[in-house]
Amino acid sequence: MVEKIKILFMSDWGDTGFGTVGKEVCVRLAEMEIFEVHYLGWHANPNDVGFAKANGIILHTTHFWNAADQFGKDSFNPIVQQIQPAVVLTLGDPWMVDHVQACPARDSFQWLAYVPIDRDVISVPWQSQMRKPDCLVLYSQFGMDVIEDQIPFRNPRLVLHGVDRQTFKPWYPEGTTPDMPLSEIQRARKKTLGAQFVDKFVVGFVGRNQIRKGIPFVFKAFKAFNCATWVERQNVTDAANEKEYSAEEFCREKQCFRCDICPAFQQRPETDTSIIYLHTTRGDGASHHDRPGIGWRIDELGHRYGLHGRVAITPNLDALKGLPRAALAQVMQCFDVHAFLSHSEGYGLPIAETLACGVPTLVTNYSSMPELVSKGGGVAIDVRAYDTFTTWENEWAIPDIGHAADEIVKIHADEEYATQMRKAAAENDYTPDWHFVALEFRRLILEAAGQAVS
Repeated sequence: MVEKIKILFMSDWGDTGFGTVGKEVCVRLAEMEIFEVHYLGWHANPNDVGFAKANGIILHTTHFWNAADQFGKDSFNPIVQQIQPAVVLTLGDPWMVDHVQACPARDSFQWLAYVPIDRDVISVPWQSQMRKPDCLVLYSQFGMDVIEDQIPFRNPRLVLHGVDRQTFKPWYPEGTTPDMPLSEIQRARKKTLGAQFVDKFVVGFVGRNQIRKGIPFVFKAFKAFNCATWVERQNVTDAANEKEYSAEEFCREKQCFRCDICPAFQQRPETDTSIIYLHTTRGDGASHHDRPGIGWRIDELGHRYGLHGRVAITPNLDALKGLPRAALAQVMQCFDVHAFLSHSEGYGLPIAETLACGVPTLVTNYSSMPELVSKGGGVAIDVRAYDTFTTWENEWAIPDIGHAADEIVKIHADEEYATQMRKAAAENDYTPDWHFVALEFRRLILEAAGQAVS
């Protein structure tokens, strides 16, 4: 019997983007039966070991009670010494996994670093860190272009993230068929979310409640979509200064879409029952992963924008523990449009997953996001400005609220257009199936281990 190649995968284990990717890939690598798959899971605990074992994965937990071991900094070296992997595969930002290079046994394994690139200027420390792995693996074409420009001769490899198309696909509840009017299908879908949603136009968001995700942009775009002054492009008179503005001048330039305090806001009667549905945490939970400063207090945003009774949220979510994947797909199906107006993304799994469900998706036209909607079913929203954030001097995009609101209006007002968008979204095959992603990693791992690639 041929000895299996030992792999140590290191990343998050919870229901985060990193955790989802890690489990989807490692389960499939284990199924190939040529790898012994070990997983050093950040935020994993001993209760997770049985689930991992049932899926062919040997899970090693970090000392999650020890803040210093948050990214396996203390656990990594002893585990490498114990299992002696041929290949270490990490998934995380460079600063999260930089301790791999300092391992005393570094010469004994090949290091494949699967790295997100979510900005178009890479800080000097990141450039230094990304020269250390034996193989740098990126997961967007945007990332490839940035690295090839700023770290020449690095020879990165491209492996896109994936989507489980057996789970994330258009769903037709009992009694509905694809040739029925979209409004009837959506009513049936929304019944599963709750009777109070059946006749509502739902603007959805799926993502972690953290600053980079730009959740307030969803509220701003939703509020502008509700405003007759903007949607009907009404002129606005400033009596005090005896001046008249066009809606473009007033809403975009003077008011900067501060619809929460705008004296010209007028609620459109045809949208006064529309709602925002957020699949995220409330931002004021007991967990240190869900508190003000990391993200936003959702209830405060709803209050500030005057959306009383019009903001819904998935109950009882934790930043590291979400719904089962099939339940998440069912929630997504209820969205009439997914507004994912993030500042920047290394990939954006919720974009790929909502598209696969056939949901029209709006994304910020920056970083990897526009390539995910490039094959249909979504719109890349214009960038209004850029800002430089404190974490590694990230360059972040500010989406154009007016453009986003206009796209929501089109989907709300025109059922034929919405139907076409949903069809195009479901047919968008830019994001591959996870099986293809796992096969790409099989090839890279075999190359790294000096084995023949068949």
